[in-house]
Amino acid sequence: MATATIPNRPAGTDARSIAAILGDFDAILAQVNGNLQSSVNVAVAAAATIDGNASAEGASTSLARADHAHMVQGVERRASDPSSGHFVGRVYFNTTTARLMYCVSTSPLLYAKIGADKMTNTTQVSSTGTTSETNLQTIVIPANTLAIGDMVKIRAAGTAPDTFGTKTIRLYFGAGLLASSVVVGVIADWSGEATLVVTGASAEKSGGVVVFGTVGTADYSAPAEAISGSITVKSTGQSTNSNAVLTSELLVVEVIR
Repeated sequence: MATATIPNRPAGTDARSIAAILGDFDAILAQVNGNLQSSVNVAVAAAATIDGNASAEGASTSLARADHAHMVQGVERRASDPSSGHFVGRVYFNTTTARLMYCVSTSPLLYAKIGADKMTNTTQVSSTGTTSETNLQTIVIPANTLAIGDMVKIRAAGTAPDTFGTKTIRLYFGAGLLASSVVVGVIADWSGEATLVVTGASAEKSGGVVVFGTVGTADYSAPAEAISGSITVKSTGQSTNSNAVLTSELLVVEVIR
């Protein structure tokens, strides 16, 4: 049972004064604890769609509990981005993609996904019969997925199962080359990764490395891909001998915000 110390409790044996003070506290406790549970002045509202606009930035429902804790329930639910009433910080749940969306800019208008977004490609792709650079695995980041300040992590891996020619593996973010590595006449596995930060509407900075067998090459790059459009992330293979085979087994793109 909780107790409280009354700082100005009267001294002496005046029972009537003490009783009056304690009576006041009893009345207050009865009002707070009792009536909040009586459905007289507190009730749970019916379910409703929560919305917001530039003048009234959203609403919420709440439950009042006997311990005086309050719980906010629900967010705005929509099948697509709102058509009006935009403000930075507006959050809604997209019922089409099952993702929380956050308004990061009103000019230009941009809603971004909240949380990490991971995309993977594990379908094996090989190149052979050519000496030209050939796309291996690809992943397309949809338009308006990225926002300024987002981080993109890219990982890829594969094999070079023969000794034919000089082989090159490259990683790309759109048209921007992130990293590459070259080996000559060896059978080897390869893996590559890059970390990229979106610094502007059409600007990024990246550090990456591709390790081919025992050879690793680190690269810094500054792509200039517009985040308002779709961006293709890919690995490519190239050999000086058309009989050579280069294979990509794994490509992972993770967007972190």
